[in-house]
Amino acid sequence: MAMELGPFNAEDYLDGVHALGVLPENETRRRFKPRASSLNNCARQQAYYMHNIPRTNKEEEDKGRRDNKVTAELGRMAEDLTVKTITGIESPLVSPEADGIAVRNRQVALPDEACVTGHPDGEIHQFKREGANEPTQYAEELRDDKRWGFEHKLFGRYSYLKLFKLGLFKGAPNIVSQVLLYGYYLGWDAVNIVVLSQDASSMRGERTTSLRLHTKGKTPETRKRHEWATRPDWNPKVLVYNLPTLSMFYDGFIPQLKARAEALIAAPDPDEVIREADPGDGSPFPCNYCDWKDRCIEVGPGSVFIPPTPLQEG
Repeated sequence: MAMELGPFNAEDYLDGVHALGVLPENETRRRFKPRASSLNNCARQQAYYMHNIPRTNKEEEDKGRRDNKVTAELGRMAEDLTVKTITGIESPLVSPEADGIAVRNRQVALPDEACVTGHPDGEIHQFKREGANEPTQYAEELRDDKRWGFEHKLFGRYSYLKLFKLGLFKGAPNIVSQVLLYGYYLGWDAVNIVVLSQDASSMRGERTTSLRLHTKGKTPETRKRHEWATRPDWNPKVLVYNLPTLSMFYDGFIPQLKARAEALIAAPDPDEVIREADPGDGSPFPCNYCDWKDRCIEVGPGSVFIPPTPLQEG
């Protein structure tokens, strides 16, 4: 007798994914430190998040993040694929004495003295096999005296295109802050960043349109705006960035990153933190995507200043 499955809808599916649990870094609880991955976001929004303030712009708080849970799980699967892929690549990171590279120390927590929370995606290590049937032996001495960190992202169309068009420091400042802080606290000398896109087909379509406008646009401004589509390094699915000398950025960035994080930690009342965007100016981003927009409007602009980072827009 054929087994019949009961019907389910999209809401049931999202409920089911949400019930699978959450990653340790995404658990709902009061946090006493900001997240390294969002340090450039609105200061008040981060304060609300740190203090686990109830969200005012979700119908049900426990269900409001279900779609993000799906995205997080897809990101985790994509990261596993990337890790498997890069361990099979003949990488220039590998010294002649090594047999390959592996990603270790995945999702470890930052040390207690860190001013932010985070779970780095791993470190790239070279390894050497003792024999064909022997387990892998990881050789610390085969890293050319460089400790490489690894960070992985799965971006939607908007974030991916922004990253490609503007570059790493302007297009994804939160990634830069994140890897610099990770490197500073974990002793990384360098970092490898892999960014995958969620939807390559729509971006291929946008590039085709931009190529046409770059060639046939009616004004020089239009043609200039679509010039990005002519770049030879275009790839709609994967972007790879290597920062081989992290320490060169520390003096210029770490003091200000730490100052912002420490000011957020010291702020006793999230409602008093000065908001860094105006929810009443009619702009759809970022306030229309904030879970605390209604509360933010109600309490006003705030009075406690949080110093910006060098990477924040404007």
